[in-house]
Amino acid sequence: MLNGRTWIGGACAALVAVCACGSTQAGPGNGSAGKGGENSAQAGGGATGNAGGGVGGAGTAGAANLPTGGGGLDWSGLGDGTDSAGAAGASSCELGEVSSTGTNQNLDLFGNIVYFADGIALPAGRYRITYLDGCMKYSAAQDWSLHAYSGADPDGWWFVGNDQSQKIIVPPGTVGFLVSNGGFATFDECVAANLALAPLEFEFAGGKLGAWLQDAPYTDNLAGEGNRNPKWKLTLLGDCDLVVWPK
Repeated sequence: MLNGRTWIGGACAALVAVCACGSTQAGPGNGSAGKGGENSAQAGGGATGNAGGGVGGAGTAGAANLPTGGGGLDWSGLGDGTDSAGAAGASSCELGEVSSTGTNQNLDLFGNIVYFADGIALPAGRYRITYLDGCMKYSAAQDWSLHAYSGADPDGWWFVGNDQSQKIIVPPGTVGFLVSNGGFATFDECVAANLALAPLEFEFAGGKLGAWLQDAPYTDNLAGEGNRNPKWKLTLLGDCDLVVWPK
C-alpha cells in the first residue's frame, strides 16, 4: 500500500448504478502512519451509505461521501435503498462467494482476481453484494482492515471485469487501516463491524465479475486469521434462467 497518492477513478466499460441498502455509516477523520513507514493516511469523511466502500473510523456525521470518478460508475438514480427498488423482489439467484486466495506464505496471490460463477459472463441486471466474513492487514505493523481508503483508492477492494483496469464497483466494507482511522485492534472486531454493514445493490451491464485487491506491494500484507480474507456473495435479483452456464 502506498500513501500520499491522489485518487484517480479507473476506467470501466460497464456502467452501473448503485444504492446503499440500509444504514448510513460514520466516516473517519484523518489518519496517520502509512504503510512501509511513510507518513500520510486518509480515509474518507462524513457519513457514507456503503457505496463508497463502507464505514470509516471516528468522525462526525456529514453528507454522503461517494467516491468521485467511480471507475465508470453512474451515481444517478440510486433508488430508495430498499430490496424492492428497481428489479429486486421478483426473484433471485445466488451466484456464489469469492475470497482472495492470498496467504502469508504467498501474499502475491492477493493480486489475483477471484471470479464469481467460475468467471462466466453474467447477464445484465440488478445485483446484490453481501459481506460474509474475513479481514486482512495492509501491513503487519498496522491494524485489521477491509478497505484502506475511502473509495478503495489507492488501496482497497474492487469488483472488476475482464481485468484490473475494468473497475466496476467497491464492495461493502469498513474503511481505515489503523485503529485511529477506522481499523480494528482484533480480527473478530473487524469481522463483526463488517457483518453489521448493509448489502449493496447495483445495476450491472453484464460480463465477468470478480474481487481484486488494489494494493502495492502485496508482500507486506497480512492475510486474515486462518486465511479468512474478506469474502462476499453475489445475488442476481432476477430470473436464474438468465444465467447461461457452460455445458
